[in-house]
Amino acid sequence: MTFADTVSLSGVAEGDSRFFDTFSDAFGQLDQGYLDNGVPDPSLDGFFRISGESGVTVGTLGTFDATTFNPTAFEQDLAPGVSGQQGTGVTIFPNQELFSLGNLTFDDSAATGVGTEVFSIIGFGGLDFAQNIADDDAILNNFTATPYVTSVSNLSGTVTFENGGLDSIDLTSDITFSYLTTAGVFSYDGAFDIVANEFSLFVDDTDAFGFGGVRLIWDASGTVTATAIPEPGSLLALAAGTLFSAARRRRR
Repeated sequence: MTFADTVSLSGVAEGDSRFFDTFSDAFGQLDQGYLDNGVPDPSLDGFFRISGESGVTVGTLGTFDATTFNPTAFEQDLAPGVSGQQGTGVTIFPNQELFSLGNLTFDDSAATGVGTEVFSIIGFGGLDFAQNIADDDAILNNFTATPYVTSVSNLSGTVTFENGGLDSIDLTSDITFSYLTTAGVFSYDGAFDIVANEFSLFVDDTDAFGFGGVRLIWDASGTVTATAIPEPGSLLALAAGTLFSAARRRRR
């Protein structure tokens, strides 16, 4: 039996996936949008005021805990560094809940197609989170014409097959988002993991900027689907069990 040794990953993000620009006191949430004739429209991405939520003040924007952040007010805010955006929405989630999550390569040289087989992940490429979250919406985008760059390091993980069918992916990695600006390179470090059929991204970092620092936060999770390469017609749905997914969900 022949195994594809590369799979393309796509995701469906949960509605409470968020992006924060604390320098601008602003956050966006996937399932919350600006008002359209008085009704919130999730497709009208917009920034809301972080300090408008219970437990957060302007003075704690650099230190508040994003993992326990539980917004309810959703006070509409200006887009970071942009005038005239209030009430109009911006494109924080370019493809809404549909995320592109790159390609995994694994070593299938010993594959038999019988029983449970576990293969080591040997490569992870094509991941570009600017396609998914805030490609040009942070305060730092005032100093660059290009989106931030995604890089992955310290990759570790396996794929598990049951009788020739992909059952689960387990992956841990460090992830860095870098803004290449006229004021220098600003980098933000965090983690990207996949356990069973769940992905988790969490980046909460501060880089020096001008008289202070710019704290940016990416907090997203959701389900993953894998498609075989070079056989795009064969869709390999990951196991839907919750044994591992519950343990690796975002810390809230």
